[in-house]
Amino acid sequence: MDVFREEFYPNLVTGAEAWSAQQGETSLDSRAGAENDDEADSFASHVAPPPPAPAVGSQFRAGSSGSKRKRKEIDIATETFLSRNTILARKNKLVERMLERDDNCSVVRVVEILNELPGVRKWSRFHRASIDHLLADVSNRQGFIAFPSIEDKISYLEHRTGINLDD
Repeated sequence: MDVFREEFYPNLVTGAEAWSAQQGETSLDSRAGAENDDEADSFASHVAPPPPAPAVGSQFRAGSSGSKRKRKEIDIATETFLSRNTILARKNKLVERMLERDDNCSVVRVVEILNELPGVRKWSRFHRASIDHLLADVSNRQGFIAFPSIEDKISYLEHRTGINLDD
């Protein structure tokens, strides 16, 4: 415990004990009075510092304004770091969603769906026109995938290509 007091007590103060350098000078002047003789100096040097009071309430570290500034800069840096990580996490989620959408609308996926539609013969006139339509633009593929039922997908392709499945 003595090592703790020797090392850290000068840095720990309670609200009642906190003082600035100017207050300390005033305090010393009032103790010594207006006299500057040896007796006043020897009295001040023989007075032992008060024993450390038990810590009651909140404590804070006494230090220069430079150390407070450093702590404030560290707090700002930490906040910046945390907010940057939050923003990057949101961005990564958005990118994942975009990639999932792109995968859903990829040419390979759309052609697989087209080939699995009942009644569609590969390389028929309807099949070739549908492939040309779907390869032309991403929005065409997105529109095709947006329809939930098989009948709706076929009707969409018949409408957009102008060719009936039965032809």
